[in-house]
Amino acid sequence: MQRQEVTLSDKEEKFKELKKLLDNLRDKKGVLLKTGYLTTRAGKRVLELAILELFDELGGWKKVTKLLGVSRRTIQHGMNHHQIKKPRKEHLLWTPEVIKKAEEFFQTSKTICDRKKLSALKKQMVEEINKLAKRRLTSHAIEMVAKNYPWKGWGMTDEEKEKRDREVFTRILSDKKMSPEEKRHALLTSLPYANWKSLKVRMEKLQITPPSLKKTPRAKDVWENTEFVARIRGLIEKDQILAQTSNLNDGLKTIVKMVGAEFSSVIEKSGESFTVEKLEQKLDDLIWTKDVSEALQQVVRSYLSVDRDFKPFFSWIPDSLVQKKYTWYRGISHAKEGLTGRALAGIGRVRAGKELGDISDFKMPQTSFKNPYVLPLGDLPPNWSISFLNGTSIGTRHPGDIVSNATRRALSEANHWWDRAVILTNIISIDLKKAAGPHKVGKALVMGDNVSPEIFSDPEYRAE
Repeated sequence: MQRQEVTLSDKEEKFKELKKLLDNLRDKKGVLLKTGYLTTRAGKRVLELAILELFDELGGWKKVTKLLGVSRRTIQHGMNHHQIKKPRKEHLLWTPEVIKKAEEFFQTSKTICDRKKLSALKKQMVEEINKLAKRRLTSHAIEMVAKNYPWKGWGMTDEEKEKRDREVFTRILSDKKMSPEEKRHALLTSLPYANWKSLKVRMEKLQITPPSLKKTPRAKDVWENTEFVARIRGLIEKDQILAQTSNLNDGLKTIVKMVGAEFSSVIEKSGESFTVEKLEQKLDDLIWTKDVSEALQQVVRSYLSVDRDFKPFFSWIPDSLVQKKYTWYRGISHAKEGLTGRALAGIGRVRAGKELGDISDFKMPQTSFKNPYVLPLGDLPPNWSISFLNGTSIGTRHPGDIVSNATRRALSEANHWWDRAVILTNIISIDLKKAAGPHKVGKALVMGDNVSPEIFSDPEYRAE
């Protein structure tokens, strides 16, 4: 009987080779080395066998990581070290029709230099390819697939951009019929650069000498003349022309007449007219400088008197302008008599006044997911909104200006955007404990309760 010779298949040979390589990389206890063996020459062959040739037969990533005794990240690090790339399987959705459509868009992109047009083209490509593939794909996913084809790369390459820029620069700059102003305009409209500075940087990079294409100097704005502005400020502050006239408009006319006569040549050179209307537009900048504005804001913030603490120091500002700025800082158009400067005490505390009547039987409504509170919103428009205001310390003493009052600013914002309702959270605190002590007193101070020691000695209080 003759002995039949059995030959191993190609796959079996590779399994045998992989086992032998891994056995040689084990220590005396049979444990694989943990010192980066995948970056060695033997490790490279292990990766080639396990990832490129036997990956599916071994059972995928889970079985491969277990066999090699390392994480998937370590395997990827070894592959990067040896420049091994696992080939991607062609996805079923990348049909020849989809690939052809992507190629058309990529080839078109190489003829466009305008960024806005390129962005619009990419958006159109994504929409059309998604229709063909019947699946939502991103532009990044399409570009990753395009890397496997000769037409890869969206838009022009650096070489193509350089060739295009040189052609445009040479054509426009060598045109003797165009004026410098026309050349500037032609370059800015023909090339995708935002301004002349960017064009000059591009020309220097291409070693093209930037020509002198200066704009025609514009006439200097009359308000850029420091002497002109200083003279107007002098008439307002030192001479107090606006404060001394009963009508603001009459004071403005006087200033326009005096300054217009003194600086007639400057105004004429600027090509502008100096009128009462233009002076009125600049009035806020002339009067409410940083120091003056901060002084009034501090008066409002500290609940001080404008008549006593501001006007005597800035008597040159008309009362009407002071009042207008005061209401702006306060964030109100009018104030009820007796409420100005009043601070309600207590963090999240409802301090009921007599105007609310008898509230001894007041009960908080009990709500739940099954029994919610229904907002009486009525008919809602298509686009409606609701604001949520959480823990803004309603009732605490706060500065008088609206900038420092988070609650008023939030409610004003809700009113501005026509919110249909404002939901307030964490604003009410109810303390039912009768225990006393330092902690209780400290909490009462914050909450705005009366903590006078005289009350503690009151027989009625002690009886309670």
